Amino acid sequence: MDKKERIKKQLRQAGFKATPARVALLALLEERAKPLEVSVIMGQIKVEADQATVYRALRLLAQAGLVRRVQMQAGAAHYEFAALPHHHHLICEKCGLVEDVMVCCDNQRPLVASFSQVTNHNLEYSGICNDCV
Repeated sequence: MDKKERIKKQLRQAGFKATPARVALLALLEERAKPLEVSVIMGQIKVEADQATVYRALRLLAQAGLVRRVQMQAGAAHYEFAALPHHHHLICEKCGLVEDVMVCCDNQRPLVASFSQVTNHNLEYSGICNDCV
């Protein structure tokens, strides 16, 4: 089964129609394997889709667990393919390059005694990449 057919199957299993825009979004996010801003997605998606369609599709796909919304300190929401292993991000303060960091503190108890359950977390590192030094 090729990538497009696999993505169509994922969409249908999640209860969605496999529209060209949804297929293209998932294919792009899987291919890039990095969090992308909507402006970048709009410039690289290989089908005709307006910004409202892309935002709506990303919101629905995030709710279904097919994409992950990543709110970075820089402000704009980014989206990435949800099937990637759990990870965090290192972001260059100069050029905005984003790299995955495969380190986590999932198994540690929260430092705040008034919380008995943590349902989500976000860990973000920042620095200067080798190209910007």
